[in-house]
Amino acid sequence: QVLSHSAGMPHGEGGDVYPLFFEPGTGYRYSAGGYYWLQLAVAKLTGEPVETTIQKRVLDPLGMTRSCMVWRDDYESKMANGHDMFGRPQGIRRYTEPHAAASLYTTAQDYARFVCAVLNGEGLEQETVAEMLTSQIVVDEDLGLGWSMGFGIQEDANGPAFWQWGDYGIFRNYILAYPEQKLGVVYLTNAFTGLGICRDMIASTIGGRALGNEFLSYRQYDSPLPVFAWAVQDSGAGVVAERLPQLKEEYPDVFSAEVIGWIGSEFNDAGMTEEGIALLKFNVETDPESPDVYADLAGAYLGQGDREQARQFFDKALAKAESKAAVSGAAENADDDEEAYDTTRIIWAMEYIDAFDNPVAVPADHMQKLAGDYETRHIEFRDDSLWYLRDGTSRTEYTKLTPMSNDTYVMEGVVYFRMQFEYDDEGRPARIVGIYDRGYRDESKRGDG
Repeated sequence: QVLSHSAGMPHGEGGDVYPLFFEPGTGYRYSAGGYYWLQLAVAKLTGEPVETTIQKRVLDPLGMTRSCMVWRDDYESKMANGHDMFGRPQGIRRYTEPHAAASLYTTAQDYARFVCAVLNGEGLEQETVAEMLTSQIVVDEDLGLGWSMGFGIQEDANGPAFWQWGDYGIFRNYILAYPEQKLGVVYLTNAFTGLGICRDMIASTIGGRALGNEFLSYRQYDSPLPVFAWAVQDSGAGVVAERLPQLKEEYPDVFSAEVIGWIGSEFNDAGMTEEGIALLKFNVETDPESPDVYADLAGAYLGQGDREQARQFFDKALAKAESKAAVSGAAENADDDEEAYDTTRIIWAMEYIDAFDNPVAVPADHMQKLAGDYETRHIEFRDDSLWYLRDGTSRTEYTKLTPMSNDTYVMEGVVYFRMQFEYDDEGRPARIVGIYDRGYRDESKRGDG
């Protein structure tokens, strides 16, 4: 069930109780977290790290010499940079710990070697291959998609096939293979827009149909949304007023408030704040009763470091949320009565703002006690402050921490994350708990006593 994403396990969500979203085995829901828990089970059973198991059982036997589950120093001069939706190169993420769903470094040639091994049943019993490529759960009945123990399963005019995709934002990849014809393609890209030509590329190379790409709704390179976004990038914020009203009228589902908010956030993250703000203000003008549009605009100002404007628009978002709740509460026996608006992300951001606007004074001796190494997380005390660095990320310099309390800290510019120090029975710092705005938590134990 974990391999076929039918266990109902979360994908980034978290909370005090580990969530299951449905009775295991009754539906499909992609879960990278499920693969991570399965990784831990495999490591427990084999008594060795999962990267060692994969190296011995897969990579070495298949001659995949340029593949690894963790970062290798020789990748430094070979690794391709990913590119964001605006074509700008991004930093490289160096995984020092394996993640079964995310950390494979490989090449198209190496991964093609793996796909060929699956097609030929190399190193596996035929019964195992058949079981591995048998659909375990329905993914999309209309498209005829299922999921096996590791691959998506489809059938088109070419016959039955298995497929898989990868999406790390700035790296987007796709494979499709037909066992009966022993035919397939491996397609790796280092761009946010990399799957924009996937359907055309599959059709022109092996004559198949990229049903998985259709199911995942990756936008074609020449569809209205990317064409509009690139026009804004090339010609500036004026394009928003010139073109967006008509596009929203012609393609209301494509240019929804949610999608416009996402594009605006992408422009802001890329440093094109004038364009991003123009998009988010358009949302406020066209959907003025939505708390989300005010919260999105507030988030944009917060990203620029303008906490005053951010607070003003977060306050407006809360007011709209309270208004919606009041209207909803007044409705009696209404079929379309809405659920209460979730203000969690607004409150979270307001707490972040308060940490900088109303700083907490933490005694120096207390912060010195917190300094040390916590597995991949490292804390230094200098200049009367705590500084933070985590292995395996694109950050290479320590970042200053700002206290929300004696034991909870945030980083400037990183709204979605805060960390909390916890202690053992003798009051010594024992672990850092990373807390994320969507409820996910992770933990790093202190390793220096």
